[in-house]
Amino acid sequence: MAITRTVATVLLLSGTAAYGSFWVSEFEGSAEQYRLVRDNETIAIEQLMLLQSADTINIDNPGGRLLVVDERNERYELTAENTPFVVPESASPPQLLINVRNWVASWWNTRGKQSTSTMAAVSKGGLEPKIFVATSGENFLLSGTREIHLAWRGGIQPFDLSIVSESGKLLGRRTGISGYNASLPEVALQNGQYVMQVVAGVAETNITLTAVSTEQLPDPAEAILNLDLPDKIRFGHLAMLLSAFSHWRFEALQIAHSYNLTQLEHDLLFGDFPESDIGETTSMPGLSDSGRQTLPRDD
Repeated sequence: MAITRTVATVLLLSGTAAYGSFWVSEFEGSAEQYRLVRDNETIAIEQLMLLQSADTINIDNPGGRLLVVDERNERYELTAENTPFVVPESASPPQLLINVRNWVASWWNTRGKQSTSTMAAVSKGGLEPKIFVATSGENFLLSGTREIHLAWRGGIQPFDLSIVSESGKLLGRRTGISGYNASLPEVALQNGQYVMQVVAGVAETNITLTAVSTEQLPDPAEAILNLDLPDKIRFGHLAMLLSAFSHWRFEALQIAHSYNLTQLEHDLLFGDFPESDIGETTSMPGLSDSGRQTLPRDD
C-alpha cells in the first residue's frame, strides 16, 4: 500500500523548529501494525502525531515502515528490524499549532474535491496563459515590499510579466521569460488593488491582487504570527492555514515559495482542493464561530 501522506506533511519535513519535537510523518499500510507505548499505555498511531519523551514505537509486521521526523529535519525510517524506537527527550509544540495542523488536515481530506487546482484566465487573445492558484476574483496578499511569484501554463513563449497599481503605475516588469514561472522582486505594495499580467504575444491574462494588512488575515493567523518561533515555522503554519481559503491561496503560494516549502508549493500548484473553504465545513478547536473570519467566494 502506498505511504499515507497529506499536504500538511510539508511542515513536518521542511522546517526547523525551536522546540525539540518528533513527529509521525507517514507510514505504510494500516495503523494496526504499529504500536506506540506511552506511560505503559498502548496508543493508536496516527499520521502527524506528536511524539513525547520516552514514547516507544514497535512495528510487528515485517513489511511495515514508519517515518519519524525531528526538529532538525532528521528522518528516522523505522521497520520491524530496527524497533523498538524510543523517542529522546523532546518538548511539545504550542497547542495552537497542533490545532491548526489537525484542522487543515481534516479539511484537506473532506470529500467532494475539485477536479483541478485553481487557475485564473481572465484573458483576451488566443492561447492565453492560465495562472495557477489565483482566482478570477480577488486574491488577497499581505502589503509591504516583497517578491511576487507567479506560475502558469499555456501560451507561447517568450512571456512578459508585469504588475500595475490601481492608478496605472508600473511597479515591476520582466520581459523575455522563457519558462512558465517567474518572480518580480522588491515590489512595494500598499493596501489596495493591483493588476498582475502575463502576456504571450497577442494573448494576455490578468489577475486582481488585493494587498491588505495582517489584521485582515483569517483567524487564527495573527496568533500564529505572534508565537515566539523561527520565521519558517510561523510562516509555514500560516501558509498551511491560508491554503484552505480560496482567496488567500495566492498568499500561501508566496510563502511556500519564499521559505522553500517545496511539497506545499507543489500541492498548491497541482493539488485538488475541497470545494468549500475550511471555515464553511469545520471549525478549529478553541476558535469560536464568532471569531472565525468568512471570506467571499466566486459565484
